[in-house]
Order: sequence, then structure tokens, then C-alpha cells
Amino acid sequence: SQTVLGWTVEGIRAEMQEKRRLKRQRQAMESSKKRFKVSSLQHQDASEDKANEKEAEEELRRVFDKKDFGKMHIIGQFNLGFIIARLGKDVFIIDQHASDEIYNFERLQKHTKLNKQPLISPVPLEMSPVENLMVMDNLNVFHQNGFDIRKSGTFQPCMCAIPYSKTTVFGTDDVYEMVDMIQQSQSISNKHIRPTKVRAMFASRACRSSIMIGQNLGKKTMYNILQNLTTLDAPWNCPHGRPTMRHLFVLRNNF
Repeated sequence: SQTVLGWTVEGIRAEMQEKRRLKRQRQAMESSKKRFKVSSLQHQDASEDKANEKEAEEELRRVFDKKDFGKMHIIGQFNLGFIIARLGKDVFIIDQHASDEIYNFERLQKHTKLNKQPLISPVPLEMSPVENLMVMDNLNVFHQNGFDIRKSGTFQPCMCAIPYSKTTVFGTDDVYEMVDMIQQSQSISNKHIRPTKVRAMFASRACRSSIMIGQNLGKKTMYNILQNLTTLDAPWNCPHGRPTMRHLFVLRNNF
């Protein structure tokens, strides 16, 4: 082969290819650092965890497509509580309990119709004409949450039944809260509206029925958890605010 100042042409070509490869690798790592600036544990100060949680969630919404959960390759389970998975060269840690809990929570939110407990005497609801009309137009939302709202002889709505619960007491304040939520839900489907107390009930049920920390998982179960996250409206946190996923680091070489 031709020699140039002690270097072969093949050697020069190989050196240039290696430099280009290293450059692409650095660029990929820098790109990942920019994309996962707040939601990566590499850049997170433990003293600022709470302050950064909301910002980290917003960042994940921007840069991570929830469908990518289904494209992840599982590396294994860590400390009987976390799934380690990679997407390309990005490595992530997924909380197995928080991930299963938000799946169960959204399922309860969407599909649960609460049982009603009839009241001995209907309770009048003090509302403006606009609010009155809004309630009548969304009776299905109140029925889904266990409230029976009917018109009285004065044309004012009355609460005739409340959700049945052994531990939670419901009342007119919950109805008024739902009216406010309906008013503010122009961009949200009304059928998913739940008052705070109902959400708390569902969060508690979801937590108790979910995969726990300390539970050994097979790969099939871990892949099912990731696949479930692709179906959710908001897979970034459990209903109690615990993050489901954080970015760990970027692989330097092919794994």
C-alpha cells in the first residue's frame, strides 16, 4: 500500500473514520444531555428534588414520546424495585410500583362507576342559572361519580344520592367542585372528571393493588409494565406524585 510520511493510506483512512465516530458519539451524548437536562439523575441535585419534579415532568412530555416505552430494551431489575431499560444509547430507570400504580389509577378513573347511596331527604343545591344548566347538561358526569342530581319543584337542582363509601363522606361541596371542574374543562373530556375525594379513593385502591417494591419480576412482567405506560394519558408520575421514570446516562459504546 502507498506510504505517506510513515502512514499507510489505509491507516489514515481508519484514523479519520475513528475521529468521525468519536465526534458523532460526543454529539449524541451532548444531544441527550440537552434533551434530558432536568429529568436525568446525572444532573439532579438531591436537595432540589421537589423543586425539580414539575419541571422534569414537563421536560419528559416535550422530549419523550410515551410510545417509546414500548420500544425500550430491558437490561434487568435493580434492587427489586426498579427496571433498568435502554432506548438507543439512553439508559433509563423505571419505578415498577409507581408505573403500575398510575396504570391502575387511570383504569379506575376511566372505567369505574361509583355506587349511589340515596339520601332520606334531598339536599338543595344553591346555583346560578348558568351553573344549573351546566349540571343538567352533564348529569352523566355526576352519575358516573355516584351523585344523583334532580330538579325540584322550584326548578333548583337537588342532590338525591351521594357516592357510597365506608371511609369517605361526600356532600354538596363535592358537587360544587365538579361544577367548577366542568367549567374549566373545555380542553378535557368531561367523562374523566372526578372530584378530589374520588381521586384520592382511586389512588388508594391503585396503590394497594399494584406491584410492590421488593417484588421480584420476570422480563415478561417488566415488558408488560412498559407496554402499559404507552396507553396512558399521563405516564410520568403516580397519583401520589412519585416519578415513574428518570434518565440515567448515555452509553458510550454499543451495548
